[in-house]
Amino acid sequence: MKQLLVSFTREFTPEMERLRRSGFHGPAGLESSADEFDVHSVHVMAELNGVLTGMVRMTPEPPSVLQSWFHGKSPLPTGAGVVDANRGVVHENFRGLGIYKVLMLEALAWAKAQNSTHVVAVIEPTSPLREFLKRTGCVEIGNPLSGWHPPVVEETLGQCIAWRTGDYPQKIITLRDTLKGELERKGLNVSGPHCFKP
Repeated sequence: MKQLLVSFTREFTPEMERLRRSGFHGPAGLESSADEFDVHSVHVMAELNGVLTGMVRMTPEPPSVLQSWFHGKSPLPTGAGVVDANRGVVHENFRGLGIYKVLMLEALAWAKAQNSTHVVAVIEPTSPLREFLKRTGCVEIGNPLSGWHPPVVEETLGQCIAWRTGDYPQKIITLRDTLKGELERKGLNVSGPHCFKP
């Protein structure tokens, strides 16, 4: 059985840069996708048999990543106790396995362990993962907004979503157990420090 290991780091390595650039295509001359928020963030990483396959950036506020990207128009909660979940990416060769779902469940459990009050994010309105995120307990707030995040140069539409960290523990546990079974049937054994403890 293949091993899917979730871990957390404050480093931003060249390998992580390559994965991020594979999912967020920017101008060819841009040297790096790193920005001012990386140094304040924790990166949730998924490795499949030692190969980095996906990651999500968790950025405790302040500052607010999403307020910056959406020109201060985001209706999401902001301030101390809020964590922005952003820049989620899974390598195209490993999509469809459930890796993003694993990353988000671990990220939400991590945020609760940090005594955060809210986790906030923005997703594409047409994302196939929108229904899954609703099942984790998030609430959609307002209408989709137009925003921009480097290294992407075009403005994109995003739907604001938020979790209250005290609302979702049982939902997360139920989803974790279901997802773990699905992954095992695909030949994947998942482990992580929070939601997917061995």
